[in-house]
Amino acid sequence: MHPAIEATQTFIAQTYRRPPFTLVQGEGMVLIDDQGRRYLDMVSGIAVMALGHSDPAVTRIIAEQAGQLVHVSNLYYTEPQAALARALCERSFADRVFFCNSGTEATEGAIKFARKLAFARGETERREILSLSQAFHGRTMGALALTPKEAYQTALPAAHGRSTQPASGRSGRAGSQHQPYHLRGDRGACAGRRRGSAAGGGLSACPAPALHRARRLAHF
Repeated sequence: MHPAIEATQTFIAQTYRRPPFTLVQGEGMVLIDDQGRRYLDMVSGIAVMALGHSDPAVTRIIAEQAGQLVHVSNLYYTEPQAALARALCERSFADRVFFCNSGTEATEGAIKFARKLAFARGETERREILSLSQAFHGRTMGALALTPKEAYQTALPAAHGRSTQPASGRSGRAGSQHQPYHLRGDRGACAGRRRGSAAGGGLSACPAPALHRARRLAHF
């Protein structure tokens, strides 16, 4: 057994199942383990390593930035953060961006922004958040409230309560029906949390009628 495997099993909480090899190097989309075996990286660091591993330009830029500032939080003005925010806004639908540390924190932020907007408009009854079956949005309590997997809901039941309404249409895969999940009832949603495909239960495209219905329910 590689020492890294033994140490991981001894000192790290066993919240993930890992394959029995130790990665030591990456080259672009290729990962290499301690035995020299090569793997195509289809996980991409859970979708955060789109630029690949060991890219010379990325390595140089990281080294240059580490020689100036590494991390000072959102409490101060910095040039890289301002430049990134501008680039994101100019290349997307957004007027402003919210920087955070993870996908589940982004989900929590989206829930708070949606609730705040509804209350600011005087629509205090709009408290519900829509999500899709087979979805996974993170492990914070708010994100888990949007995650309909029975294993999560049984062990960590959502504080808000939950009900479901079926969406129209089925996916192309037999036996895989999409439903918008939401909290308490069929009306008054303040937001919809969705992706065009459900990756938590395998790659499965969401039918257009379900997306249209979710948009109608959550539209301001």
